[in-house]
Amino acid sequence: MELKRAQTLPNTIKEVIIQDIIRGEIQPRDKILEEKYAKKTGASRASVREAIFILVSEGIATKIENKGTFLNSFTLEEHIDLYHLRFFLENQALSKVCKIEDLSPLIEHLEELSLQMRVNMQAIMDKGGSREEMAHIGLLNYQFHYALVQFSGSRVLIERYPSFFVSLAFIQNELYLHQHSEVYKPLNEHDALIEVLRRRDFDQFAVILTEHHQDVLQLLERGAEKVFL
Repeated sequence: MELKRAQTLPNTIKEVIIQDIIRGEIQPRDKILEEKYAKKTGASRASVREAIFILVSEGIATKIENKGTFLNSFTLEEHIDLYHLRFFLENQALSKVCKIEDLSPLIEHLEELSLQMRVNMQAIMDKGGSREEMAHIGLLNYQFHYALVQFSGSRVLIERYPSFFVSLAFIQNELYLHQHSEVYKPLNEHDALIEVLRRRDFDQFAVILTEHHQDVLQLLERGAEKVFL
């Protein structure tokens, strides 16, 4: 089901880069290669350069003169600050989604993503999972949360949200790799969000969303020593 998206070419290219970051294909301090994304997207180098400039302007990357543009790294405190901003954007999106009469496209999309996450997680639990497989679940998780923002139809929220999510992917994927069981609670909360959305109980949706974010923050704080050494 096609949801509402940012339409400009640079933002489309930015989304491709963001998804590669969440998959772990680009790590903090890695160079973001214009040529790679020109080939991957079929866009001009100028359009890719503009997409990378957006990442720089949003604090996700840093341009170093005569060397290129590199993905930023963040401290735990910075991760937490960005996570609070992400939560604010999701609540803003919810305030707009609740005014939309037909939520069935959003609900169907969320159900599909939730099912994919459960199937992938069960496969990992059955045979053990690699960093790449956990990163794929991280990507599905991103798509789940971003779907709410996209459905709001707000260009500002749609274009800004990915940069606030991506910083968390660096640490969250690593934590889930070491603590597989921690993934199931967020998955259950995703299903609860879908159920209350189906009933149009937006107050309860906000309550569950708050609990969901608090759980992730607690995970970050408990598992910080595994990542920030």
